[in-house]
Amino acid sequence: MTRLTKRDVEAMLATYDTDPVGALRTALAKALDRAGAPWAELVAATGLPAAERVALGRAEVAALDRLLQDLNELRSLPGDRGHELTTGGPEMRKVRPDV
Repeated sequence: MTRLTKRDVEAMLATYDTDPVGALRTALAKALDRAGAPWAELVAATGLPAAERVALGRAEVAALDRLLQDLNELRSLPGDRGHELTTGGPEMRKVRPDV
């Protein structure tokens, strides 16, 4: 996996309000080293819990917002580089160690 740069995160945040799936797709494609991959393929490759992948596949706003938050704060996917999972609903959330 590739860690997102400050510029990558700024671009994601700048376009999120007008095109949330497009903004996250671009960031995930870089983070997963899968340039040009479709949204469904990227979501499947995240390693997130199944319920969260389904919610992302449906473009549910809460799931998109959680992924945005994780990519913004971690510059990678939850679970990458020793980070604990934070994406998911209250039943899926764990406390993340200080990063």
